[in-house]
Amino acid sequence: RLQEGYAHLAECALLLLQAGTTAAADESPKAKAKGKTSGKHGGGLQPGDTKSAARMERGGRLVLSALDGLLAPGPYLRALAPLLEHEDGRVRRKALRLIAHRLHAAAAADASSANKYEKRKGEKSRDARSRARAKDRKWKGAKKGARSTEDDDAEAEEMEEERAEEVEAGVALIEKLAELAGAGANATRSAALAALDAAASRFSGVANAHKPIIDAAPAAVESLACSSRAVVAAGAGCVAAIIKSQGVRSVGILPAAVPKLLETANAAAVSLADAKTAAAKAAAELAETEDEAAAAAAKAAAGARDDEGAVLVASLKAVDTLMETLAQFVSPYLPDMLRLLLSPALVPPIGGDGDDTETPEDALDKESSAFQAAQSAAALRTIVAKRVPHRLLLKPLAEAYDS
Repeated sequence: RLQEGYAHLAECALLLLQAGTTAAADESPKAKAKGKTSGKHGGGLQPGDTKSAARMERGGRLVLSALDGLLAPGPYLRALAPLLEHEDGRVRRKALRLIAHRLHAAAAADASSANKYEKRKGEKSRDARSRARAKDRKWKGAKKGARSTEDDDAEAEEMEEERAEEVEAGVALIEKLAELAGAGANATRSAALAALDAAASRFSGVANAHKPIIDAAPAAVESLACSSRAVVAAGAGCVAAIIKSQGVRSVGILPAAVPKLLETANAAAVSLADAKTAAAKAAAELAETEDEAAAAAAKAAAGARDDEGAVLVASLKAVDTLMETLAQFVSPYLPDMLRLLLSPALVPPIGGDGDDTETPEDALDKESSAFQAAQSAAALRTIVAKRVPHRLLLKPLAEAYDS
């Protein structure tokens, strides 16, 4: 009954949110200039002014955030689903972030339970929980009284039902997440890709989720061509999550996904090399002049460098996932992969004078995504050398050195 009450409260929050955003849109100067007023506010709620509308919208968002810890996953996801169709992009993005957060939280809770119950390899979570409770009963039995087997079975059955509801509601969202990830404003696409990433990870072992997740892969691949670096990084992370969750089922998407991923990563590596040079030059000018213009230029150059570094970190994570999951299928992509891993932007320079003095740029890089990308590439070079047969590496490695 509590869950039913929370679900009703979520409906009320949606009502507040929709009424507030609709009224705010109607009261905007642009809408007034065009003479567009809908006259509709969810469920007859009609805030008197823009300030009241903003309070209603904020109240709806706060209630939905609070329900995150109270409402079971399935009903919570179903409550958020209508917001993905909302006209206001802010509402869609808020819903997408809440979905991603809830799916990540559920996965973390499962992992925590598995560790708590000392889940054994191949053992179901339910069996692990039962075994743990048996230990608790044996330890507490005489003092506090053991729970009956019927109570334990009822609790386990309830948890299984909650999981089934979560799967049903979550899988139903995947198609819409892919749609939002494929087109629209860059901020919405980035949020949708993050939610799709979370869904692919959360429902990796669910039979009826395999097809929707694979069908969503083209949207993630298409995002790699976006001009926004945040969208590209989110797309690379989503591709990695799909490959990791689906394993050999994702072999069919490799011919489209991997070349595009490596093309994007190689282009980012070239841009990173230029951005690092520009950032070093701007930092040197700032040290000499110390004026506002130089400070702004140095900040912009460092930001451009870190944007390219973020794309490379996400792309290299996807390559690492590919090597971990489907290493036996990477031979067609080895030339581009080795070109990426041996890119000058990702390989530390070798000094001939033996001077190990650290420059300010080196110190800054250690706090940046550019430095993280170089570290990831170094680890991947070792992984490729160990997992790919050397006979397959010789020709593409020689070509990479020649280029």
